[in-house]
Amino acid sequence: MVNRQLKRSVRFPRQRQHDGLADERHHSHWRRAPGSALVVGPGSYFTARRDQIITLAARHAVPTISSDREFAAAGGLMSYSSSTVDSYRRAGVYAARILKGEKPADMPVERSTKFELVINLKAAKALSLQIPDKLLAIADEVIE
Repeated sequence: MVNRQLKRSVRFPRQRQHDGLADERHHSHWRRAPGSALVVGPGSYFTARRDQIITLAARHAVPTISSDREFAAAGGLMSYSSSTVDSYRRAGVYAARILKGEKPADMPVERSTKFELVINLKAAKALSLQIPDKLLAIADEVIE
């Protein structure tokens, strides 16, 4: 029952990717409806346009979350993702095991176990959002 209610209340309108982010007619969907937010996906397309996305989100008062830590550092509301440092460390461990003679086919695939939550309080204040103290307490980094 909860899943049915959630499906009715959460909508993910899909927007086509294009280079017209700066063109006002291409982002009329950014006009903020009550309770709306923007989830920015991973990938080079969004990374290359991070500043444009943050500017548009701020202009239209749309809270944003991304899997890119730098997104929150550049002015987005928050980011949540696996730890890049931990992922690179684990890749180094895998490389060392292969160099020692272990067969890659015999090695298990690992999932990330360390995740990072970054919250930008300056962006929250600009959006007139109050971030709960419990969320701030578990954040790995709080940008003021």
